[in-house]
Amino acid sequence: MEVLLKEPSEHSHVPDPDRLHLIRLKNEIKSRGASSDEGASTILFDVLRTIPLTITTDLPTNDALL
Repeated sequence: MEVLLKEPSEHSHVPDPDRLHLIRLKNEIKSRGASSDEGASTILFDVLRTIPLTITTDLPTNDALL
């Protein structure tokens, strides 16, 4: 078995755990929008209540989320 190891590139940085919350948030909005009769603002309000406050600065605008 061959093992391939790469040297780190100049673009190396630590993972951003808050990005995972953003991805989950967007996926939840999309899936509920596709499978529900709820209004967009209702879905957005409900989903935003479940996220940690630490990621609020990284959120896109409400219009971008809708």
